[in-house]
Amino acid sequence: MPASALTYPTRPSFPGFGLPEQNWFKLPNDWTDITAGITSLAELKVVEYVLKHTWGYREYGLSKRITTDEFMYGRKRKDGARLDRGTGLSNRSVIDGLRRAVEEGYLIEEVDDSDKARIKKYYALRMNTHVGDSPPENEASQVDVKNLHSGVKNLPAAMNKLHSSSERSSQRTEQDTLARQSNNKSDPAHSNAVVVVALMGEGIGEQAAKQLANQYTSALIFEKIDFLAYLQATHPQKVKSPHGWLRRAIEENYGPPDGYKPKAAREVLATAEKQRLQAQERLAGERKQQEVALTQQQELKRLKRLETLRQHHHTSQREDHLWRNVLKTLQQQVSEVNFKTYLAQSVLLSLRESHALIAVPNGFIKQRVEERLVEPVQAALAHHLAGRVIDVQCQSLAENE
Repeated sequence: MPASALTYPTRPSFPGFGLPEQNWFKLPNDWTDITAGITSLAELKVVEYVLKHTWGYREYGLSKRITTDEFMYGRKRKDGARLDRGTGLSNRSVIDGLRRAVEEGYLIEEVDDSDKARIKKYYALRMNTHVGDSPPENEASQVDVKNLHSGVKNLPAAMNKLHSSSERSSQRTEQDTLARQSNNKSDPAHSNAVVVVALMGEGIGEQAAKQLANQYTSALIFEKIDFLAYLQATHPQKVKSPHGWLRRAIEENYGPPDGYKPKAAREVLATAEKQRLQAQERLAGERKQQEVALTQQQELKRLKRLETLRQHHHTSQREDHLWRNVLKTLQQQVSEVNFKTYLAQSVLLSLRESHALIAVPNGFIKQRVEERLVEPVQAALAHHLAGRVIDVQCQSLAENE
């Protein structure tokens, strides 16, 4: 059959989107704003698939038990029939897309380590629980916390389990906000919801968190959470199981740990310590600048005095050239420390018959050269002056010496 007669199956063209009132779900603006920066098609597809099966069913950030098979081929009904065609990705692409989505912070991963678990990993949207979850103050008393988002259900679950232990510090900031909200709200349901979220943020399971929130006051619970924060910052070895310690602290009403100060007092002390360190850094910086300025001033004086002495002794280019060669010889004959410390900055001011006058930076170096290095200097001069024996003297460039 000629090549021109070959035919290939083609994908049927898309018939078009259904009308909004018949077939739609809310898509978060956050997602549409960031998709332009996503370079992995697999990452894009798995996040949108979770969106479809959470927001698409009016479920706000709930963990969905979606298997790799279902990401590939579609969700299953109880009878085994597929609800959709999945993402169309291969097994490897699904795993890579989920990994990237979790690393980028779009999804969170929950691991079920129990022996009975058929599915070990669940995936959910990573929710920013304190953006848009509070009504205006003048409407606070009229709004039911479960209806803050129209068309969305299960708000307490929407705030969900904060999975990653690496997020503990940011969760504590959120808990402080929730504690203030709890104190300012007269609605008991709202107060319980924020307490549950705070407890779950410390690793306590949802059911246990609800029981604690129902049995104990929010003030007591947030006090014990602050005790835990203090211990983890100062004596982490005492809280090997933070969520277990916290639960016992609430149930047994632990007193404050040794050395504990309330959060407000700790913040005052931390601010004072930060200011003290900043003041030390500023002082050290100022001292360093003063030292640099003093060194530069001394160097300018040294150069000015050297120029004056060169003019006085009529130092010539011949003497400069001779001394450069002498220094090269000395660099190979004396130790590196002695050369850099005592000879590197020396200058031959004059050579008259059998007498040489050498300028050095200060009186200390002058004394050292005259006591320890005169013989090597004389030998180096003799080497470059056809064996002439030269009497060497030194003069300090420092004033008043």
